[in-house]
Amino acid sequence: MKQFNTVLISFITLIFILNINHTIQQGTFYDVIKPASDNMISIGEYQYYHFSDEFKTYPMWGYSFLNLPDSILSSKFLILFFQVLFTFFGLHYFYKIFDLKQSYLHLLFFLPFIALLSTKMPDSPSAFLILPIFYYLRELNLKSIVVAGVLSGVLINIRSEYQILIIFFGIFLLLKSSKFSEKIICSILYVLISFILIIPWGLRSYNNTGKFITGSTNGMAVMYNCLGQLPNNKWGITALDSSAFGYVKSKSIKSAYSIEGEAALKEEVITLISDEPFEYVKKSIYNFSSAFLGGLYTGEYSTLFMDYGYRYEFEKELNLVKGFGKVAFIMELPITKSIPFLIEKFIRLLSIPLFLFLLLYFFYNIKQIGNSNYLLIFMIVIQKLIIVSLIQYEYRHLNFIYLFLLGYFLISSDKTKIFRYFRNSKYST
Repeated sequence: MKQFNTVLISFITLIFILNINHTIQQGTFYDVIKPASDNMISIGEYQYYHFSDEFKTYPMWGYSFLNLPDSILSSKFLILFFQVLFTFFGLHYFYKIFDLKQSYLHLLFFLPFIALLSTKMPDSPSAFLILPIFYYLRELNLKSIVVAGVLSGVLINIRSEYQILIIFFGIFLLLKSSKFSEKIICSILYVLISFILIIPWGLRSYNNTGKFITGSTNGMAVMYNCLGQLPNNKWGITALDSSAFGYVKSKSIKSAYSIEGEAALKEEVITLISDEPFEYVKKSIYNFSSAFLGGLYTGEYSTLFMDYGYRYEFEKELNLVKGFGKVAFIMELPITKSIPFLIEKFIRLLSIPLFLFLLLYFFYNIKQIGNSNYLLIFMIVIQKLIIVSLIQYEYRHLNFIYLFLLGYFLISSDKTKIFRYFRNSKYST
C-alpha cells in the first residue's frame, strides 16, 4: 500500500510538472480567475476590475476561492498543490467506489484524469468532487447524505451546469430506497443542502444586479458560439468567443457575459433555432458523435519545449493542414519540438479508441440499469452527453465521466482473463 501510494503520488507529480505550461484555459485563469481572487484580497470584492461590473455574474466564484491561498501568499503553485492532493484522493475514492485492488497496471489508464486535474480551470476540482459525491450518495444514512449535499453545493459554486446533475441524483435517491419515507427524506435533504449553498451567490447577484441568479451569465454566449460547432452551418456562426461578443456589440451591449448580453443572446439563440430547427438537430447529432469519437484530454507535454505564443500560432497553422500532411508539417519543427509534439498527439490519439470502447461497453450493458452503481453512473454520463450535444462539445469535458466508465468496465468484466490479470497479477498491491 505505502509503495503504491509513493509511486502514485510520484506519477501524479510528474504529469503535473510535464503539463505545467498547458495552453487549455490558461488565458481564462490568468485573465479572469486569478485577478478575481486577487481582488477578493485587495479590495474585498469578487470582481475583475478590468471588466468592471459587467462581469459581476461571471464566472462562478468557486475556483477563485480555491486560488485565494495563492493570492494571499503571492504564490503561483499552491492551487496546483491542492489539485495534486485532489488527484491522489480522487483515485483512492475510485478504488473504494469500485472495490478494486490497487494496481500499477492502472496508472497509465489514469492519465486522462490526472492530466485534467493538472490544468488550472474549474473542470479540475469538479472532476474530483464528483467521485466523493458518488461514494457518499450510495449510502442511505444521514451523515452520507449531508456530506454528498455539501460537496454537491461546492460543485455547483464551481460549475453551475451541474445543477441538473443534482436533480438527477435526487431522482436516484427516490429510486434507491425501498421505504417511501426514507426516499422522500433522503432526496429532499440532499437537494435542499446542495441548493442552499448556492444561495450566497444568488444573493450577491441580486445585490449587484437586482436579479437572483443561481448560475453564471455566460451560458447563452456559449450556446450561441457553439451553434458554430456544426461545420458550414446555415447561421454562419464560427465557434469562437468573438462571435457572441460581436453580436452583442451590434446591439450596443458591451459584454456577452453581462445580464443584458445574456438576455440578448437568449432571444437570438431561440430565434436562430426556431428558424432552422433541423440545423440545430444536425448540430446536436454532430456534437453527440464527436463525444464518442473525439477522445479525451491527455495533456500538452510539448509545451515544456515551446512557449505559449509559439504553440498557439503553430496549432492555428496546423489546423489548416489536412490528413497525414499534419505529420510532415510537424516534422518541419526543430526536433526538440517536433518529437515531444508528436508523442503528445499520439497519446491523445490512443484515447480515442479507449474512450469509444468504454462508452460502447457501458451502453451495451444497459440491462444493468436496475443496479444502483450502473444507474448512478448512467445519470452522470447522460447529463454530460446532454450538455455536450445540446450546448457545447469540448473533448476535455468527457474526462469528467472517464473514470466511472473505466471503473465500470474493470469491475463488470471480472469474468474475463484480461481483467483477472489486471486485478490479481503480481503488479497488484
